[in-house]
Amino acid sequence: MATLAQQTASEPAAASQAVPAAQPTTPAQAASTPNPAPSCHASTPPTSAAPHCHSTVTTSYEGIKLALGATLTVITWISWLLPDSSPLHQPLLMGALATLVIAITGWPILVSGWHSIPNLSPNMDTLISLGVVTAWTWSAWTIIAGEEESNHFAMAAAIIVFVRFGGWLESRSQQRSNDALTKLANISVKVARLENGTDIPIENLKVGMRFIVRPGENIPTDGVVVAGKSAVDTSLLTGEPLPVEVAPGSEVIGTALNTTAVLTVEATRVGAETAHAQLLRLLQEAQNSKAPVQRLVDRASAIFVPSVVTVAAVVLLAWLLAGADSTKAIAASVAVLVVACPCALGLASPTAIVAGVGRAAKEGIVIRSGDVWEETPRINTIVVDKTGTLTYGAPAVVEIAVAERVSGEATAVETQAAGQLATATQPPTTTEIPDLQLSQMAYFLASHSLHPLAKAVAQKCEASESSESSPDFSDLQISEIAGQGVCATKAEHTGHPNRTIAALGAASLFSHIPADLQEAADSATASGLSLSFIGWQPELDWHTQAGGLSPEATEAQVTAAKPQTATAKPQATGLFILADELRPGAAHTVRQLQSDGFSVVMLTGDTHAGAEIVAQKIKPDEIIAQARPEDKLNTVRQLQHDGRKVAVVGDGINDAAALAQANLGIAFSSGSDVALAASDITLMSHNFNSVSTALSIAKHTRSTIAGNLIWACIYNAAALPLAAVGLLPPAAAAAAMSLSSLCVVGNSLRLSRWKLS
Repeated sequence: MATLAQQTASEPAAASQAVPAAQPTTPAQAASTPNPAPSCHASTPPTSAAPHCHSTVTTSYEGIKLALGATLTVITWISWLLPDSSPLHQPLLMGALATLVIAITGWPILVSGWHSIPNLSPNMDTLISLGVVTAWTWSAWTIIAGEEESNHFAMAAAIIVFVRFGGWLESRSQQRSNDALTKLANISVKVARLENGTDIPIENLKVGMRFIVRPGENIPTDGVVVAGKSAVDTSLLTGEPLPVEVAPGSEVIGTALNTTAVLTVEATRVGAETAHAQLLRLLQEAQNSKAPVQRLVDRASAIFVPSVVTVAAVVLLAWLLAGADSTKAIAASVAVLVVACPCALGLASPTAIVAGVGRAAKEGIVIRSGDVWEETPRINTIVVDKTGTLTYGAPAVVEIAVAERVSGEATAVETQAAGQLATATQPPTTTEIPDLQLSQMAYFLASHSLHPLAKAVAQKCEASESSESSPDFSDLQISEIAGQGVCATKAEHTGHPNRTIAALGAASLFSHIPADLQEAADSATASGLSLSFIGWQPELDWHTQAGGLSPEATEAQVTAAKPQTATAKPQATGLFILADELRPGAAHTVRQLQSDGFSVVMLTGDTHAGAEIVAQKIKPDEIIAQARPEDKLNTVRQLQHDGRKVAVVGDGINDAAALAQANLGIAFSSGSDVALAASDITLMSHNFNSVSTALSIAKHTRSTIAGNLIWACIYNAAALPLAAVGLLPPAAAAAAMSLSSLCVVGNSLRLSRWKLS
């Protein structure tokens, strides 16, 4: 295949030894192991093998149950808030609707809470069950006792819906983890074409077999090139933005994209031994090794639930021992349970999460995992992918160096031919097309190539194609020279059948590179940039033919300015310098993260030279280049082993395993499906500043959850003694419990009005 630039790096080394596949633990297997009570909405402690109750049902079914419960809860609240005179303000109606919500939406929570009792391991489900059962039982008793206006059915239903929303969010995250493996497994070639033209299933391909890969096709399996020259896009696995030049003897990776020339490849690894299969195993291992996060509410529940039950029992026993009748003793004990009813504690986390998810959505941020709120405050290291994350992930023209002839004046050589004094000058450089002639010729040549660098040149020069003065190139024949570039020839040239009329690509396509252009090229190459020269023979210089030397140029001067002898190759007259450009705001965001106390590590599969270009602009704390997927995964593990809490920001398939292993994975919506499925947070816009915004929202949501829990605990600490000594009757305790819950909800809603700094 033709290349248009000098490549500064060779293809990364082959994948290291495959990591043994981790065996996933199924819900059935986990359930057969003795463990603390499972939680239907929250991750269990790291030492627990308890499954999630919702893991055996589909997220769509859970969503339907949640939607139905939410609808019934809204009707319950409307009935409760209507005036007493309204026919819909019926305690029996509220009780029936709340019972349906508990039975349809909240049943798994009650079952989990019940199972936690014999295991002596109360969790949030125990807490929620205690609150819901207490509120429902008290409300039912008020109806029987004729105190119908003291019911709290609406509160019980709301607790269930809010908590189950958190469970639904987490179940979606778990489903996406499985989707990541499925999507990665599906990124493979199904058929290989042998040298004799026979197509065989990829499963039948053996080591040593030779197959053909045409331009635009993915390579079926790992192998070594035996015939042909081409450029191969390996960004799928390595993240390197520019294609790698391959020739006979070069190793290639399965699933890599062949761009412009036919290759014959001999298979060296097939099936489970390929780099693609290894990446699949790495992703699975990372997902299975990531310990569940113990939620803050779970830790609070483990202390709160047994404490409240103990206090209620002690109060009952104390009243009886004091000689009080059983009615007063039971009333005091019930008052303790009601005032300590953990409705506020139960609402502390889910209401803040709902508000936090909504606030993030306003900023174009999708929270995909319930672990985000717990993990974000602990993060101290942010690992950032370069290609496609900090940069656009594709080459673009960043500078153009031109010889003077292109701007309508004679070059030093032509000036000498006209009998004038020649002077050596540095070529002017710009980021804009300096001349219509160069633009039109570059677009014509580049548009005939599939090479990524040619596409970048064509995109830069595309506007010139619509110009009214566009020349006619129909008599030129275009060909690509593998490893060099694009050439145009004319068939009628007798004596010079292989004479190149115009060329775009490597320096080898040109008879001469002016010293000033060579100096610019050397400087760009030393900086790790890519190059593409352009030049053409004088007969195509339609500006010169029109008298472009000067308005007063005579025909003799124009003739004298042209070379008098035909050459087989044109002289280079311009140079396109290309690079993977940095995204706007990336450098500012990195500095902001560093000022917030984060250590920023740039981790890329690109070459050291390519990484250094970006590093000079963003100035990360650490740089790791030429990292393959397994290197990225091992880097994250090493950072975690060193005691760091790591967030990974990436967008490619080669980032998926690192995203899954990280304490917090952040991916852009424009990235690969596999990366998205392995992440915890999705950024809808490719504005790198969204990373800082997402972290800020998650931190603020976590602090809101903590604030809600503190408020609920203070309320219980103040009200419990009053209820225990009989100064707070059950009805008053129920009213105080409702007020506490409303305060928690109000505090959570502040998130929607919170202004980002």
